[in-house]
Amino acid sequence: MDIFLTVIAVVVIFSVLVLVHEWGHFIMAKRAGIKVLEFGFGFPPRLFKFKKGETVYSFNAVPIGGFVKLYGEDMTDPEAARSKRSFAGKSAWVRTKVIVAGVVMNFLLAYVLLTVGFTVGIEPLIVTEQDLFHYIEAGNVTTAPGVYVKRVNEKSSAESAGVLAEDELLQINGHAVVNAGFIEILRENRGKDIDVLVRRNSEMLVSHLVAPPKGDDFGFEFKPYTLFPRPIIQKVDDKSPAERAGLRRGDVVLAVNDEAVYSPHGLAQIFMRSPVLKLNVLRVGQTHEVVINY
Repeated sequence: MDIFLTVIAVVVIFSVLVLVHEWGHFIMAKRAGIKVLEFGFGFPPRLFKFKKGETVYSFNAVPIGGFVKLYGEDMTDPEAARSKRSFAGKSAWVRTKVIVAGVVMNFLLAYVLLTVGFTVGIEPLIVTEQDLFHYIEAGNVTTAPGVYVKRVNEKSSAESAGVLAEDELLQINGHAVVNAGFIEILRENRGKDIDVLVRRNSEMLVSHLVAPPKGDDFGFEFKPYTLFPRPIIQKVDDKSPAERAGLRRGDVVLAVNDEAVYSPHGLAQIFMRSPVLKLNVLRVGQTHEVVINY
């Protein structure tokens, strides 16, 4: 069923984009005095049609997008090329405006949809790295603790501490860290005992890190990302304890038993520890509490 709905959604979205694009060509051609032979909804074979003025409006069997047929657009008919009503007979500037109008209409559609969406209250978009850091500083985006090791240099402090590539480093001396602050915290603790909490697969380890006598190279190379919350419920089985408790598909899990969760793995670990689960979930902008007994 999900695949079917996805296919329908793709067809509808693609059709709207194409129809708006073709409508841009249609409107500009009309304004330029070019004869529009046909405006088609979908693609042939044709189901039915009607004519209004000099233009045929057709409805076709393949319900994906549409098309506009302009007089003289193939530019191979000598008679059409000489006609002032043909696409070929217009100046290069007019032909350019007709062609570009389709793209312009797509931009206008995006502007209108985003304006309406933000007016009714959709979530803000993060489109640049600067946006991301802005929302993190404002508290609108929360990063999960942990940095991810891409490579450990040979004969480095990290190698001596037993840190391996693909390890997740969660804490330094009991304080949670994220990508941006990891090295800074290490520098601040230079000369002290540095214990790093490491998650390797599902095992938690503590590695003792010795700061190098000089320089800032601890031997870590990190992956350029951190984990973002949160797990999203993709499916709730019929007649299951979760369904009876009121959990819904699309719920965003913020915490379980008052413990914040940032990944499906973390969620599974908590599930295994307790037969009663108190979930704090985000649903359509509102937080809800769901208690599951299983």
